[in-house]
Amino acid sequence: VMEPAFAVQRVASTTKAEAMYDSRKAKSGGRLVSESGLCKNLVLHPGCKTRSMWDLCSLIIICYDILFIPFDLGGFSIPEARQILFVFDQFSAIFWAADIVMSFITGYHTGGLVEMRIENIARRYVRGWFLFDLCVAITDWVFIFMGGATIARIGKSKRFLRLIRTLRLVRSVKMTVKMSEMLAGLRSERLRILSNTVVLGLSVLTLNHYFACGWYYVGTSSDPDSNWVLRNVWDEGTGMRYATALHWSFTQFTPAGMEIHPNNLAERVYTVVTVFFAMITFSSFMGSITANMTALRKLTSEPAEQQKILFKYFVENGVSAELGTRIWGYLKTRHFAHQKQLLRKDIPVLKVLPPSLSSDLNNELYVPILKTCPVFYFYGVVHYYGLCGICDSNVTEEQVAHGERVFHSGRAAGSMHFVIAGELNYEHKDPTKSTTLVAQEWAAEPAMWMKWVYCGTLEAQMPCRLASISAAKFRTYVVESPRALHYIRRYVAGFRAWLVECAADEVGTWKTDMWLQVSELQQIAVRAMTEEDLPEAAVHPHRGPSWLRQVSGVAQA
Repeated sequence: VMEPAFAVQRVASTTKAEAMYDSRKAKSGGRLVSESGLCKNLVLHPGCKTRSMWDLCSLIIICYDILFIPFDLGGFSIPEARQILFVFDQFSAIFWAADIVMSFITGYHTGGLVEMRIENIARRYVRGWFLFDLCVAITDWVFIFMGGATIARIGKSKRFLRLIRTLRLVRSVKMTVKMSEMLAGLRSERLRILSNTVVLGLSVLTLNHYFACGWYYVGTSSDPDSNWVLRNVWDEGTGMRYATALHWSFTQFTPAGMEIHPNNLAERVYTVVTVFFAMITFSSFMGSITANMTALRKLTSEPAEQQKILFKYFVENGVSAELGTRIWGYLKTRHFAHQKQLLRKDIPVLKVLPPSLSSDLNNELYVPILKTCPVFYFYGVVHYYGLCGICDSNVTEEQVAHGERVFHSGRAAGSMHFVIAGELNYEHKDPTKSTTLVAQEWAAEPAMWMKWVYCGTLEAQMPCRLASISAAKFRTYVVESPRALHYIRRYVAGFRAWLVECAADEVGTWKTDMWLQVSELQQIAVRAMTEEDLPEAAVHPHRGPSWLRQVSGVAQA
């Protein structure tokens, strides 16, 4: 087919149109990579399996530090486990030394993208955690080279050397950040609430562990003639001493009581400080845990209660079991789903965006979807801001549950539907016209150009996301742009002529909602363009941007 030569030689050069049609534009979650092939192979994505396993190991070692460093500083001693703990300290030192290297080759998230350029990664790490990690690693290796026995001997005489090891506890800040990222990534609301509750419970236990170790340290370091250790657990082993100190700590955070009491001024002051801290923090912890448990109970009980009420209504009004099951399946998937994909309308904060930002967001969301259909692709070439206006005011996004019908056969068509994600089954009375609709495909295009009645039924085979254009709103909007209106009228004339041609070839072939013959639709869209439809700027097709070369390629087909 010979197409107009101007469609190859003259192209639009609008800067914003070039940006929107350029597939190379960075997307949220995309990577910023180095040009060097060696650097590309060295750098790890922060979410890759290797990095995730490394983070899991670091989490285990940090938990070990959180547990045993206060235990050691408090003066608790486990002679039979000393050699094992020293070996674990050696492994920890090796791991954290290697972690410095890993931090130089692990990307990070910035501005919605993943920074994978090694020079930027190194610069950020050196300005951040590098000096601290290096100092702690050097301290660990000094203790290892001194030997386990030497450490124990020095620790008995000079407790401040043990205090140096508390620097390792600062790494728990990293653990907090990683845990927050993990919890934020959970899509299940029930799992997120459970995880938050577990984290809060572990936080309370950790605080009490710290205060228990401090209570034992005060007891052994204060008045040697009168302290709680001497009066209550002097003849007991390490396990009993720690359990008693932990029990005392819990009684300071709760209304419970026990037989252990301060016996000197240092113990009395420590008790006052502990009670004051517990008064401030424990109520907050308990309030958060209570709120989480209430929300979890509501998530569990509300669907069951609503199901009882709903089925009671069905029984009293004689609703068929098949319809009742379909209604409950829809409500369970759409209303009571705790793992559904977010739509824009589900995010209230986006409603406060100014019109300019809101329009830009709509354009980035929906222009790539609409331009899969040839007529909207070339509509954007003819009148780019018109296409942006359609995305801003005429496109609605919706989530379709498994088994939900998008449209039914025999009903008047009012919208054109684009599949963003998922799979839908199109059932036609003629089995040869039944098909499956997947992402980057669309249904019911004729509804945009003429009065149309759905010829089949479109039903979701899994949870799907659709973008729909209202035909009535589109017609109202397009008449406001005479230039684009002339192009649309010529396209509609060509589309109808093709429809008549299909009807003449074989009776009934046009009676379908699936008009997905992309090559034919491209030819109709290109034929509808005239020289006046393109801007005055002339750009050679082989030197133009990628989206303009695509336009030229269609015209040359």
